[in-house]
Amino acid sequence: MKKIIDLTMQIREKMHLYKVSWHPRVQIKQLGKFGRENRETRKVVIGTHTGTHVDAPRHFIKRGQTIDNITLDKLCGKATLLDFSKFPEKTEISLKDLKKRIKNRKLRDKVVIRYDWDKRSTKKNYFTHHPYLSTEACKWLVKKGIKLIALDCPQPDNPINSRGSEKDAENHKIFLGNHVLIAEYLINL
Repeated sequence: MKKIIDLTMQIREKMHLYKVSWHPRVQIKQLGKFGRENRETRKVVIGTHTGTHVDAPRHFIKRGQTIDNITLDKLCGKATLLDFSKFPEKTEISLKDLKKRIKNRKLRDKVVIRYDWDKRSTKKNYFTHHPYLSTEACKWLVKKGIKLIALDCPQPDNPINSRGSEKDAENHKIFLGNHVLIAEYLINL
């Protein structure tokens, strides 16, 4: 029997979220109860970027594919795991760093990047100090034919390149504009 490892965060109220007005806080309310409705049901309010999630191309590409059109085979299967857990916070992972980690290994179409950043998911600097990929590394991965990049941090971009910056989500756009899905906030790598 195959071993299955859950790489997803537990969804709970008061979990750490990216602080912008359009990311709703998680709300879980019990509605149906035994002794009253004789069943348990709950109402869950959650944003599409809460906890572990997949960015479909539509996240940044105007006419990009939506998540409901992504088949599960794009997210499951063998992957190349690249361990950058010894790199300090705010470090750019260059193309040279990437190639050094790959060496002579086969690069699969699914690439998982490990920073061990999930251990900081409740810290203030979770969204602002994570390591990130250089644009050169992202473009190289696209040329190599990857279809999924998965990370245990909030994003593949330099945290300073967020909304309103000159290079807003540059790496997101490189990947999603080339039909490469992005899985973010993984745990248990």
